[in-house]
Amino acid sequence: MDMSKYVLRYDLRGMLVDAADSVDGVLIDPTDAPQDMANEERDIEELMAWWRRPYIQTRGATFVVLCLDGGAWDRSTMIGHSTDLAEAVEIAKAYRPKASVVHVHVG
Repeated sequence: MDMSKYVLRYDLRGMLVDAADSVDGVLIDPTDAPQDMANEERDIEELMAWWRRPYIQTRGATFVVLCLDGGAWDRSTMIGHSTDLAEAVEIAKAYRPKASVVHVHVG
């Protein structure tokens, strides 16, 4: 089935996010996934929704597992990839990011 025609809406800690699917709580192809930018420039809503929450993006025939976790200062960290969606979901579910801190300027 071509999932690109279907979009579902999910609540990530108060932020509504559209995605093609969710498998065991892991979002597949979220349309509002974190964009490349300095982590300290992200708004608090984005950080609360995405910080340390793995997600999967489809790139051709490959499922790439990503997580906004501070592993890179300006983008989500690539955790792994697979040509099998079930395996990519298991990679995401097994991921335990290291503790990290992002400094957010408020006001």
